[in-house]
Amino acid sequence: MHTPQLPKTLLAFFWHFLRKEWKWLLIIQIFSFAWSLDHTLWPYVIMTLIDTITNFTGDRTNAWQALSTPIMMGISLWLTVEISFRISGILSAKIFPRIEADTRMSMFDYVMHHSHLYFSNHMAGATANKIAD
Repeated sequence: MHTPQLPKTLLAFFWHFLRKEWKWLLIIQIFSFAWSLDHTLWPYVIMTLIDTITNFTGDRTNAWQALSTPIMMGISLWLTVEISFRISGILSAKIFPRIEADTRMSMFDYVMHHSHLYFSNHMAGATANKIAD
């Protein structure tokens, strides 16, 4: 009977399971980058809005023309960040359970090839908990 081999180091163990989904994980990271955009660009949008209001010298009826650019920047940023967060969440909800299931099944297969002596010396519940963890 052939015992499946799993990597012995932690980094190799992670890579063994993550490499199958590396493209999806990269896409999730790219969409998660929206958090950085959100925290970096919002102060700029607010500054632009305040500067536009402060420096506006025209007639009040023309205020929308001056304010439309910073307001549209804010709306665009908000929509971009919101959509990116949602896509990242949806992809994470699909990919991470798949990685977890693959890891658990591989661990289960690995343990199932152990000897009878191993199971005599180790409680089944403790072994199952280790696999689940």
